[in-house]
Amino acid sequence: MTSVMRLRAVVDAARYCDAAGIPGAFAECGVWRGGSVLAMINTLQAGADSLTLADSNEEGANLLALQTRQQLSTTALSLASQASQAVLRLF
Repeated sequence: MTSVMRLRAVVDAARYCDAAGIPGAFAECGVWRGGSVLAMINTLQAGADSLTLADSNEEGANLLALQTRQQLSTTALSLASQASQAVLRLF
């Protein structure tokens, strides 16, 4: 969890950017429960819809699941090819 001092710094930075009209978007990477972004949402007058959360744990799990599906697909295709070749050898 983010300390009170760090949350205060995030809120101050968001207020400064908002008041100065600095263009761009806020992003929190490596999110764990999104505490810092919640503090920014409560601070910003406008533009809270441009905040982005990037949960590295969730995306890592999604990537691992995709890689596993790809490996299973490759293995299934290989087994199917071997089986059809075995049937052809019978004739």
